[in-house]
Amino acid sequence: MYTMNCQLGTPATGEERVTQQCLFDTTTPVSSTFQPSFNIFSNTNWDSADSTTYYSFGVDKTYTSLGLVFTGVKVQDTFCLGDGDVHITVCMDE
Repeated sequence: MYTMNCQLGTPATGEERVTQQCLFDTTTPVSSTFQPSFNIFSNTNWDSADSTTYYSFGVDKTYTSLGLVFTGVKVQDTFCLGDGDVHITVCMDE
């Protein structure tokens, strides 16, 4: 597991994408980030209300890795690895 700068979602026109920390686990097929209410991890956590491309599957998923258990809603959104610098940031839709 490791953390990396990421940007989630497509903000409305005129708004800026927020860079935050995402949690990556190479033993699961998903990446994790945390809602603003979990401010211990980061003070710039992702808020689905800020994204125009957010989609929720409406299904809770639980992943266990390295003795840690993560449970949350399975969603998809635009996902960018990096801090916005066009030379080192890679974005993926959905």
